[in-house]
Amino acid sequence: MNLDLFLVQKVVQSLFKNDADATLMPLQTSPKKIRGENSKHDKNDKDKRKLIEAYSMLYDKMNAANLYVNTQKNSGCFECQEIAVDITSQIPRPKSFSSAYITPEISQYITNEAKKILTFECRIKTRLIRLHFVIFKNNPNIIDLISHYKVLAHRVYMWLSMISDKSKCIEMLNIYIYLTPFEKKIPAAKGDSIGPENANTGYTFRCDKQNEIVIYRQEEWFKVLMHETMHAFGADFDSHSDANDDEYLKTLFSLPDDVNIKLSETYSEIWARIMNVVFQTYFKSPPSLESRTLSKFKKNIEFYLHLECVFSLYQCIKILDYMGINYAVLTDGSESSKQIVTSFYRENTNVFAYYVLTSILLNNYHDFLTWCATHNGAGLNIFKVKVTQSEFVTFIKLCYKKSDLLAQIIETEKKVVRDYKKAATNRVLLKTMRMTIIGFD
Repeated sequence: MNLDLFLVQKVVQSLFKNDADATLMPLQTSPKKIRGENSKHDKNDKDKRKLIEAYSMLYDKMNAANLYVNTQKNSGCFECQEIAVDITSQIPRPKSFSSAYITPEISQYITNEAKKILTFECRIKTRLIRLHFVIFKNNPNIIDLISHYKVLAHRVYMWLSMISDKSKCIEMLNIYIYLTPFEKKIPAAKGDSIGPENANTGYTFRCDKQNEIVIYRQEEWFKVLMHETMHAFGADFDSHSDANDDEYLKTLFSLPDDVNIKLSETYSEIWARIMNVVFQTYFKSPPSLESRTLSKFKKNIEFYLHLECVFSLYQCIKILDYMGINYAVLTDGSESSKQIVTSFYRENTNVFAYYVLTSILLNNYHDFLTWCATHNGAGLNIFKVKVTQSEFVTFIKLCYKKSDLLAQIIETEKKVVRDYKKAATNRVLLKTMRMTIIGFD
């Protein structure tokens, strides 16, 4: 498992200071509140069973995917084509090299600094997958480069075998991973709108038969790959949002009319963050049989998801603070708050979906996993959403004002203020726009 150790240290120092008891577990209903009512008690027991079922299913899926990919080792899936870049025409490029996401600086860097291309090709459950890693001159020297990327290819294949199961999307998929050093950072000047250069790392197309995924930062590349495959294999909501749902969410959160709330982005992002933790846990370093038992697997998932929960809430509050608003103003529904948010809230990409809604749901991840197990089923298709966006909006409404969440938000707001007062020592934490703190990057 790779962690940004400096960032994790800052997160632990800043976010966990003086609140060890307050933030050790994800948000869940207090047992005292449910013992008095048998119906609620029964529902809680049922939800616990659903949660255990979901963890067990994820564990089984990881084991099955690992076994499946191991059986592909003799089929050429790990034969790597290695090319040293001499001329720019050797650099593999997608048909959709989008300037809407990839800045001129990153595009120029890809052209001028590409050093080596590693390409793997494999059929994953009848689909042809081409995986292109583009390595740059500044990337760390790895003694056994091919072996290192074979390990990463194995994990990519595992995820693809899981997310593609039962999907009717995609016959051929090209995945381009440009491991550039550009990090996502909050704009330097307050008032600037947060856009793709600050928050995005990749893109794809929903359910195209001949599809491609483009990832253009090393930072968080594996998590982003999982996010984009949720779209590519059609596991998310379709691209047509319901106007009534959009209007209702804007009422709940006092958002300006010009904000485009894409629930498909939130749904894909929370699953990507959860599965990122699942993969980190499964391949925990050093790997051991103990770490592969279901009980240890569940315990480690809970630990690392808790880190992600706390970090995601910090990012949410920090970004709202950057815009000059806070969560209370965002959610109180008054006309005066609506005017404040309309005046100050700015985004040129899916900031609200990525950083606000996902943080709300991640800090209720027990409920989210239970909700998915109930509505999607805890079988092979737990990732594939099977309900309407309206039902997802109803679930968000149940989560966004939970008393425990609101209490943690107040504490996190204090921490953000404190960190800005010590900006010189917390510069990395205050500037980063990354969405996770653990990963293979």
